[in-house]
Amino acid sequence: MIEPFETKRLFMRPLKFDDAHSIYEYARDPLVAQYVSWDAHKSIEDSRTYISYAMTLSPKPGADLFAITFKDDPDTVIGTVCIETKGSKVEGELSWALGRQYWRQGIMYEAAHALIERAFDTYQIERIFAICDPPNIASKALMNKLGMKYEGCLRSKIFEKGRFWDLEYYSILMHEWGQVPDPIQFDDYTIEYSSDLPSEDIAVLAKGISDNARLKKGMEPIEHFGFFVKDNDQVLAGCNGVMYYGCLYIDQLWVTEELRGKGIAKRLLQSAEDLGHEKGCSMSTINTMDWEALGLYQKLGYEVEIARDGYSNNSTFYLLRKKF
Repeated sequence: MIEPFETKRLFMRPLKFDDAHSIYEYARDPLVAQYVSWDAHKSIEDSRTYISYAMTLSPKPGADLFAITFKDDPDTVIGTVCIETKGSKVEGELSWALGRQYWRQGIMYEAAHALIERAFDTYQIERIFAICDPPNIASKALMNKLGMKYEGCLRSKIFEKGRFWDLEYYSILMHEWGQVPDPIQFDDYTIEYSSDLPSEDIAVLAKGISDNARLKKGMEPIEHFGFFVKDNDQVLAGCNGVMYYGCLYIDQLWVTEELRGKGIAKRLLQSAEDLGHEKGCSMSTINTMDWEALGLYQKLGYEVEIARDGYSNNSTFYLLRKKF
């Protein structure tokens, strides 16, 4: 019989027959069952059948299947997590399921992290692996966060639910496990304010956004740009912005007073648009206040998408777009 244990938020314990109702609450959700081999539960009996299977599995050496509950509500199962070695002295397979209302809260990372730690310590195995259907972006994100490395894809590996499934394999080795950070809790960190924004800190944010877009949608990373008119090292005019997900976004466009009215702004804007065309952008966006360059942008083919009042001194903000 496996022994219960706790993490910071969770109480991990064996399943019991009384868990059928709480398991049914999440296992009947088609989205929970979308990327797993089992069908969404159609009745409490389906959940009882699963518990019966789990209770025969858990007593076997190297088969640790835990119910995930909160410490303040140990009778309500919100998901399960399992590592099964199937008698192997080399490896174990990690698998899991979690109720949809508990997604994106770090719960499965906390549960899986604790179980991997326990499995490496208990069984002294060399590797722990997990598999997923290629479209299962959330599982890929979890495996990456757990320090698992992509090993490859076995095409048409299984036939379930009326179709062949490709399976992607991820794994982590025992000596790699020490590099994986402990689960982050919301109360472990403070939020710091800064009006001086170091470029390296901003770069971390941009990279995180780009990495997430690549993982979730296969998007190319955010690319920054800038065009400037200078006299020696002095900036007299310029525009800067980013290209992201097929859109050219012009963040700032400024021309010093003595150069205004000489077509510099138009040339800067055209340079940015030419770059957007070259990079495959389908549109350009720019924002301005009512006292700035609204008329110029409209003359150059930009159309107002949003006009927002409520700024200081009765000012109005405009967001404009130009389709390529």
